[in-house]
Amino acid sequence: MSTTINCTKEQLLQWRAELSAYQVVSCALMHEEVTEIIGHLEGEVEDLASLHVKRKGFCNVNARRKLLGCAHSKANDAFGKLANSVYDAGVIHMADRPSQTVDDLVMKIYLLDHEKGRMEKCLAVAKEKKQAGEIEDAQLQLQRMITRHRTILKELEQFQHALIKQLDLALEAV
Repeated sequence: MSTTINCTKEQLLQWRAELSAYQVVSCALMHEEVTEIIGHLEGEVEDLASLHVKRKGFCNVNARRKLLGCAHSKANDAFGKLANSVYDAGVIHMADRPSQTVDDLVMKIYLLDHEKGRMEKCLAVAKEKKQAGEIEDAQLQLQRMITRHRTILKELEQFQHALIKQLDLALEAV
């Protein structure tokens, strides 16, 4: 952990602005929602994994450029690299490189994204077959996944705020 800050006040202000430009928005992984069941291609094993569906789709690519926690955005990686630059300059003090924390949280989101995608297929099949019990179970599980997603996003947002707070302390010291 370095005690010397290797940058100018202008650089600190720029980093603060750049880190602050990222937003954490709870989208509930809506892109995984199934809008239509297409079916199985001829010759495929008819299981959930091979079921072809249409999904709601991603939000606007420009909107995702600064959205932290999106499972399908390069923003997470860019944020981690930016935070590493601040860390390397001796401004941020923590046990691991900031990108490691970001990567750990984003990996949880990726896994949850796949889990939600599978459950959305289950819900679509249950609706198509009018299976009330399965519909209710899938909806309950999806709600739990959305709650877990929000919890992970809250951790990511708190991490972002902690980084900015350390930058603010460094700005006070220069």
